[in-house]
Amino acid sequence: MSDSPLNENGLREAASAAKVVARFEVSSIHSSPVRRALQTAQIISDACGVPVVQDNDFIDVNYGGWQGLKVSEVADQFGSEAIEAWKRDPVGFEFPGGDRLSDVLTRLKDALSRLFNEYEGLNVCVVSHLAVLKLAFLAAFELPSEWFWRLELENGSVSSILYSQERGIILETWNFVSDMKVL
Repeated sequence: MSDSPLNENGLREAASAAKVVARFEVSSIHSSPVRRALQTAQIISDACGVPVVQDNDFIDVNYGGWQGLKVSEVADQFGSEAIEAWKRDPVGFEFPGGDRLSDVLTRLKDALSRLFNEYEGLNVCVVSHLAVLKLAFLAAFELPSEWFWRLELENGSVSSILYSQERGIILETWNFVSDMKVL
């Protein structure tokens, strides 16, 4: 798994996300322990005045032998059938030498349940990685695997879901990107 720091664009995206998150009264910030996520979480923490909790449940997917490769390189090394299998059933897919996404999904279901129970009625910020956040969405809303490919998610975007025992889970905002991009 890559543990690279944020580049200039990533720092801008994190600062933009921090402006959005700072509008909420955040009680806790949980972050993947991967450096770029922790940097993002710290920028959000500085804006909100809430410390960061490293949370291994939100760590990035272990892409195993695919880590750092372009799609063409994956096709060359592992065959185009492997890419098709990943596209056909992302949650059932296991990266060679890495994670099976069904295991990541189970981990996220447990993590979300823990956060929902521990922080019900409070605002919690989770900083993680695109694939993990998409899987967390599948877990929260109990959606089928093919929804993984239907979810667009930008780096530095903010999404929010509401949870209460009475109402369950409600999508409030998805993939909100503040002033960082000009169309």
